[in-house]
Amino acid sequence: YALFPHMTVEQNVGYGPLVQGRQAKKLIDETIEVVGLSGLRDRYPAQLSGGQKQRVALARAIVCEPKVILLDEPLAALDANLRRQMQLFLKQIQRRINTTFMFVTHDQDEAIAMSDRIVVMNQGAIEQVGTPKEIYFHPRTRFVAGFFGDNNLIEGVQAGPGMIDTAFGPLPAGTGRAIANGRKVLLAIRPESFRLGEGAATIPAQIEDVMFGGAMTRLVLRTGSGMPLNVRLPGKDIFSAGDNVRIAYDPADAVVIEV
Repeated sequence: YALFPHMTVEQNVGYGPLVQGRQAKKLIDETIEVVGLSGLRDRYPAQLSGGQKQRVALARAIVCEPKVILLDEPLAALDANLRRQMQLFLKQIQRRINTTFMFVTHDQDEAIAMSDRIVVMNQGAIEQVGTPKEIYFHPRTRFVAGFFGDNNLIEGVQAGPGMIDTAFGPLPAGTGRAIANGRKVLLAIRPESFRLGEGAATIPAQIEDVMFGGAMTRLVLRTGSGMPLNVRLPGKDIFSAGDNVRIAYDPADAVVIEV
């Protein structure tokens, strides 16, 4: 966190105003209070936990009153529980001080949880810009669809309005940009969009692997064409490897991406 080890929490937070030549005792006190460290102001970095050091670093940035704060993988070194706590804390702080946070992360779940607006980049190029819901439910490229949420990407050819020819046969799709017939496309279907049983779009498959995850169970299915499918279903259902099932999805949940 690049904290000065020989300075207390208060001295670390006050370093920016000191360099700027400002008398900012009240602002420093308010900032330390905002990040919840009022009782630790006289401690040194070696006496702090990882999450507390993170808060000091954030306070040191906030106190300078910048228009934008860049957070580059700020939670990468924290354990899972502390990471979740800091995510909520950062969102609350951002709303309170009303300053733009530019948050860099490779964690898809973190990006969705933290952001008002997401810029998805691939090798330095912007793939898509949108709200978390737009990115999650309406990916526009193969990279975005594969990066967020384990989408099943089924190759096919546009066969007409709302219909894709695939290895499973014709499959319906309800969302995506208008694409000319005969063009190669990907049908992106989220794992949680599937359900057991028959529907407008039904695929027979065999359960290859089962991974219980509490509220949801992840199934790896093998279809007759040999293609694997990732499916997430309510965890209360009982599944076993080798079971034959039929899964269906709502065509409105399938996104067509031109390739």
